[in-house]
Amino acid sequence: MKNLLITRWLLLRPVLWKVMLWMLLPLALTILITSAVNETGEDFRVPVAVVVQGEEGEVTRGILNSLENSEFIRLDKFKENEQNHAIHQLEQYNYDSVFVLTEDFENKMTNNDRDNLVEAHYTDRSLFYVPVKEQLASLMQEYLGELAVYEEIYSLRDEFAPEQSISEQEIGSTIKTIRTDSNLLTQELTFQDTESSSDYDDMLNPWTGWAYLTIMLSVFMFDMINKEYHGNIGHRFKFTTISHKSYLLYSLMMFTAVMLLIDLTTYFIINSMFGVDVSLFALISFRMFCSLLGFLLAVSAGSPFGLYLSGLMVTVVLLALHIVMPLAGGQAVRWAYEYLHPAVSLMTGTMNLMLPVLLLIIVVWKGRGALVES
Repeated sequence: MKNLLITRWLLLRPVLWKVMLWMLLPLALTILITSAVNETGEDFRVPVAVVVQGEEGEVTRGILNSLENSEFIRLDKFKENEQNHAIHQLEQYNYDSVFVLTEDFENKMTNNDRDNLVEAHYTDRSLFYVPVKEQLASLMQEYLGELAVYEEIYSLRDEFAPEQSISEQEIGSTIKTIRTDSNLLTQELTFQDTESSSDYDDMLNPWTGWAYLTIMLSVFMFDMINKEYHGNIGHRFKFTTISHKSYLLYSLMMFTAVMLLIDLTTYFIINSMFGVDVSLFALISFRMFCSLLGFLLAVSAGSPFGLYLSGLMVTVVLLALHIVMPLAGGQAVRWAYEYLHPAVSLMTGTMNLMLPVLLLIIVVWKGRGALVES
């Protein structure tokens, strides 16, 4: 084993910089791309202004907070004396639309009066005026619906159980619970018998980007195996106690061990920087999949260029399947999506069933070599 390590090091030393580049580049690119995408995500939100003419009471504040928390709206609030400034900014196309909450907005909402609540201003370039208007209307309707629920509950209590005491807090808590459990727009949907492994809310999950970068660059890293397998060094192993294929498999195990150490470092760095976690078991399985895939492509490709092309094609195909398969129906498709796709298995923490398949292919490949040598 010592001689094997020395031999591996002597062959690796001339291209050590390239191997280290392939190993560390996924982490570096993941940090760069994820930070850039998530930090610039704010620039793609629709600028909307709201002018509050009257008092900003509890109802008004709650509706504006809900509107501000929307994923696609960047909300700026103005007071009544700033209304002309907000409309001027709209005319300069700095806002998509401006909504004015009238002076009696708070009282009218409290008294279930729906007339003349909001004034809307927009231009010929207001592309998102309609969806923003609909969202504001839905938030107002939601509050008015709660008022109707309160009135109906108290009416039923007075009619059938006047002696029973029901507080507004109890009604409000029940309304929030029912709304949370039945709101499909905010539900987190998963496949049967699975659990979500991440609560990451930004635009790009760093583990998704890291997974595809790792698949592609792991294949590139095995260009040295490709050169050694198809080169003219195979006949030298006829005079050694170890076969050429065994030597390559030992190299595969060494590379995998080193990359696992780098992956563990990546795990802690991504966790600390972005606060998103994955299963360590899934991470180790994913690394083994990438190593076996890269090794098999390296011994199959006729040249380093063919290996690079194969790695790029595999990555593109997996990315396309990641996008398309969730749109397809059927239990079988969903099962294949979760248990056969390596990136999805990493995100969900499930065992990727392609891993034993790749191991079996390598065993057959090694066995054929032993049969030929005998």
